[in-house]
Amino acid sequence: MAAIGQIRDGEVVVQARKTYVSLVSRRRTFARIQPTTKSRVDLALRLEGRKPTGRLQPSKIHETMKLQITLSTVEEVDSEVLDWMQLAFDENS
Repeated sequence: MAAIGQIRDGEVVVQARKTYVSLVSRRRTFARIQPTTKSRVDLALRLEGRKPTGRLQPSKIHETMKLQITLSTVEEVDSEVLDWMQLAFDENS
């Protein structure tokens, strides 16, 4: 959640739900954080026209968010993850 403050050029609204957290730009939801196991969360991203590559994996979290990054530790939220989050924010703002 601390990484959300690093997304530039706009406000992000955090919407806590029963089983996940949505990250919403001015226009629409661009990411969803969902616990998958006791030791892992999945960060689903709305990135249109991108294929799974590297850390981006196919996602089944939501039909509009076809890609996800699996995170097991806070240290895994690195510059690559922040860049993907920023890109998703920019594309959906």
